[in-house]
Order: sequence, then C-alpha cells, then structure tokens
Amino acid sequence: GEMDRRTKLVVRNIPYFLEEEEFLESVRFHLPDTNMFYYMQGSKSKKTPSRAYLNFLSPDLLLLFCEEWGDHKFLDEKGREYTCKVEYAPFQNVPSQQPVVDSRENTIEQDADYVRFLDKMNRPVFYLPSAELQYEDRKKLEDENAPVSTPILDELRAKAVIKAEMDKMYSKKKRRNNRRKKANYRKKKANNKKNNSGSSNESNNSTAPTN
Repeated sequence: GEMDRRTKLVVRNIPYFLEEEEFLESVRFHLPDTNMFYYMQGSKSKKTPSRAYLNFLSPDLLLLFCEEWGDHKFLDEKGREYTCKVEYAPFQNVPSQQPVVDSRENTIEQDADYVRFLDKMNRPVFYLPSAELQYEDRKKLEDENAPVSTPILDELRAKAVIKAEMDKMYSKKKRRNNRRKKANYRKKKANNKKNNSGSSNESNNSTAPTN
C-alpha cells in the first residue's frame, strides 16, 4: 500500500519525575533527525505522566526511531519500570518557525555601553615604567634617605655599641653577685639555727634533776 507520510509522533507514559534534560539525553542520537521538539512535564501531585512530541525530517527517520527507541524503559529510585509508548501524534501540523526580529538590530551605534567602550578605546594609553626603571627609582630614593655617615659619627656609634656591651656585662655580673650574696646569707642563717639548736640541747642535759 501507499507509504505513511506522517513525520510527527508523541512519546507517552514518560515518568512524571523525569525532567526534560534527562529525556533529551535518552534520545540525543536521534535529535539531529528532527526539526521540532516539545516536552510536557507531568504532575507530581496527580501522578500524571509526561509527554514528548518530535517531528522528524522524513517518515523513514521516524520509523528508525520507533525501531531503536520504541518501548524504552525508565526506572525510578525504587527500581520500578516505566515503559514508554510511541504513537503518531493526533495532529501532524508543525508550528512554522518565524524568524524573530530583534528590535535592537542596527542600533549598536546608539548603545550607551558601546559608546563608552569606543571612548575608552580611543583614549591614549599610558604604560607603566619597566621593572628595571622602577627598581632604579626605588634604589635612588633609598640612597637619598639613607643616614649620613662620617668618621666621627662612626666612632660615636662604635663607642655606643661598646658601652652597651659593657653595661650588659656589668648588669649580668651584678645579678650574679646578688645571687651569691643571697645564697651565702641563707647558708649562714641555716648554720646559726643549727648551732643554736645544739647549744639548747646541751644546756637542758646539764640541768637535768637528780634523785
């Protein structure tokens, strides 16, 4: 008989939880054979399945899709199967794709951002000095701010260093002598206490009563 010339089909019984991107991923190898796609998301609250409409470039490509993809199954998170059903769409009309005219076409010269961009591009460019020049300028500034040194100042600085070292040594020696004096004082005090204790015992023994 005469070959069926219909090119538009509908995929029914798609799980309601399946997003459009996931469905497109499952049919991605056939999408180049189509010129129209429309997805109707199902209802989670009513548990109504989703539907997808595809229009193929020829009846042969439609039949090829049905052979390769027909009775496709999706699984939910609990492992339950949902078998899709592929049918000819009841209405074969395909919406004409009218070119969308952008009202901003050929008006870029009046665009404020574009005008600012051109103004920025036309400004003179000022380049920063190279790293070497920046280093030389910084070194020169450091040299200018460096403290002035003369033989007399050098001698005074050397004497100040020597005096600081002498003061440091004297302070250490003083602390050491103080520690030694404290140790001797504690030792002497302990000896006196010991001697006093011995003398008291002897006195007690000498005055003991007799029968």
